Amino acid sequence: MSIPTPTPQPDADGSHSQGQVWPSPRYHHLVEDLRRCIGREVYLSIVSFNGAFRKEGQPYRLLDVIPFPRPRAHPHPPKRAYPHMLVLESVQSPEQDDSHWHSGLLHGGAINLAHVGSVTTRAYPRQPEEYLYANLDLLSAYYACPARQLLEQRVVPARICVEATAGDMERLTTAQGQGGAAKA
Repeated sequence: MSIPTPTPQPDADGSHSQGQVWPSPRYHHLVEDLRRCIGREVYLSIVSFNGAFRKEGQPYRLLDVIPFPRPRAHPHPPKRAYPHMLVLESVQSPEQDDSHWHSGLLHGGAINLAHVGSVTTRAYPRQPEEYLYANLDLLSAYYACPARQLLEQRVVPARICVEATAGDMERLTTAQGQGGAAKA
């Protein structure tokens, strides 16, 4: 059963728009791709509300992708809220002993996609097909380099990225699809 997604309402100050649709159509396609992964184990990199970045080796089972009732755009990525949340269930990995597992440090829950740097099918992905979703603005802030550089160096595949400037994303996606790097 699919829950209808509420249409994001623009902020009163219009700070997010700057002539672009928010979130982009690419975002909605990636959400649909994530929905097809419901029931599978995924791994996350997360940006917390205080701006700290955490790459987890902890597997989670994706239980659902649900609407977030009051999304908002903001020019600073960690302060955004997207129209969707991931509902997760922790999965005990073979390396975790029971005392560590029952400590309560590892748990499921829900997280807004605005705070997810990446969703992958492997804890530390090596292949582009192991990536399901990436927020290019958050990863750019984490790696302290421009989004364009992350794509050109193939840190993340362009086909699963949201954010950054639309023109750069389209040009870089096309270039990567042809097997080369985009020209500046």
